[in-house]
Amino acid sequence: MSDQDTSASPGNPSSATPQQSEPNEVEESGYLYGTLIAIGIAFAFALGAFSAFDWNGLLFKFGEVEFNMGPGVLLIDLAFVTASLVNGYVGAKSIAGAYFAGKALKNLDSGLHFATIGLMNLNRQPKGIQERQEPDDNPDNVFHGEDLAELPKGMTRPIRIVTGAPKAAAKPVTKWRGDEDTLETRMTIDTSFATQWQITGVIDFVANYGSEKQFLQQLRDVGEATLSEEFAMRSVSEVVSQQQAINTILYGRVQQRFPHSGIKIISVRLISPNLGHRVSSALADIAEARSKATAAITTAEAARVTAIKAGEGEGGKDKARFTGRAAGLKAIKDKLGVGGDAILAAETSRDIAEKLPKEGTFVLGASNGIADIVGVSKVVQAALNK
Repeated sequence: MSDQDTSASPGNPSSATPQQSEPNEVEESGYLYGTLIAIGIAFAFALGAFSAFDWNGLLFKFGEVEFNMGPGVLLIDLAFVTASLVNGYVGAKSIAGAYFAGKALKNLDSGLHFATIGLMNLNRQPKGIQERQEPDDNPDNVFHGEDLAELPKGMTRPIRIVTGAPKAAAKPVTKWRGDEDTLETRMTIDTSFATQWQITGVIDFVANYGSEKQFLQQLRDVGEATLSEEFAMRSVSEVVSQQQAINTILYGRVQQRFPHSGIKIISVRLISPNLGHRVSSALADIAEARSKATAAITTAEAARVTAIKAGEGEGGKDKARFTGRAAGLKAIKDKLGVGGDAILAAETSRDIAEKLPKEGTFVLGASNGIADIVGVSKVVQAALNK
């Protein structure tokens, strides 16, 4: 096997830490398989010929009943052939490997095969696609307690991995800016991955692993080692956002680990990391607080814009009113031919008159107030009389 670069780097499927030996591809012994079948068929024909040759010969006598040789041997022959066919039967959902005294003979597909009884035996395995979630198919069986705690009966240890640190040093948060990523941190998280696989050759599968349990143990070892390397180079935020890239690397390394193993790896995918209930609740609280803060900022900004627009409207209205009024006063001044002081005095007198009650009017306040009003009234009267 050629040397490989085992340096850890994202996207390099050959950088897995576990350097386990490559599975062995077992050579089938088709010649021996055919020979054993020929022996079985020859034995069946020999029994049949013997029964025909001495059909009426006495086999044994039980009381007054005699058993002839021919029918008895033929019955034994039929039992032998039937047992060999049953021994070689492989169901529609299975595949098998034929063996002779522990030596691999041939991989067999679904169907009826002649496997000489007494000389050959079959190891049957499921034919369809199987799926396994590590560390356990049932998430309820995964123990999420402390590592040093005693493992309860029937429970499985989780795949617990420490992620990498953020690329940039974290800065103290003095105020919320709105762009912080709360997952940009180092954290210990529980994770899992799912694998779809199919047994394609029983002989290679049995020679390399012996059982499904042993295969699954090696599958977990390779998957856990790969995820540990990849997570160590990523923060929690990057693990979540780069799941597709991690899945590609994970699939490549598992494929690389199980060539010529009688197993076809169909897919390997990371299941979303479990941040834990307390962390998830805290993140939910942060998200809720940010939403409320954003809503408050939006409301305040809307109120500010509304106030500005309302003020601009009032100002425009007052400007239009004052401009129109000034134009009107100028027209009166030109038409009457009086000075601006007279027009302004008349306007002041009108404004005062509009703001005073209709009855019981008394003018109190600054000195000469009554005199000023009287004077304004006279000026207005003089201006109007001209």
